[in-house]
Amino acid sequence: MRPPFFAALVCLIVIMLGKITKFSIKKDGKKIYHLDLQAEDRVFLENIAKRRKSESEMNKRSLMLLAADRQGEKKWTASEISEHYKVNGRTVERLRERFVLHGIDIALSGLPQPSEDKIKFDGVVESHLVGLRCRHPPTPYSSWTLSLLAESTTCCGSKSITYRVMPKHL
Repeated sequence: MRPPFFAALVCLIVIMLGKITKFSIKKDGKKIYHLDLQAEDRVFLENIAKRRKSESEMNKRSLMLLAADRQGEKKWTASEISEHYKVNGRTVERLRERFVLHGIDIALSGLPQPSEDKIKFDGVVESHLVGLRCRHPPTPYSSWTLSLLAESTTCCGSKSITYRVMPKHL
């Protein structure tokens, strides 16, 4: 087993050699992500900040990344960034983490969110819904609600479908 300082030493050597520009270390059991932007990343972020509207999310994220750069002009801490840009400190940490783990594109645009449109009804679920709708609703209810239909659909072994997705497919 390698000593605990071995990983930090390897990171330090690699950084000194200029092989990587972003890394994370653990401090008190919590990961801290550091940003050392390369020149082309810095120019890319500055161009985004210049041409975008000042209230856009991408502009705000690019300005926060530039402020978090340890080799840049500002070299701000997470608390200074969160105070200046009026965001939560955790937001700054997540932005740094996304940049380190996923790259500049994901850091600026955010992680892709799962789409509700991908949930499709097959013939079995649709016929089950039609059959339910023709029956009388359960005892305490006078009519079928979307929540009841969604709940009954999950009981028949299909994927979980929320009542918010239900009208899109009915």
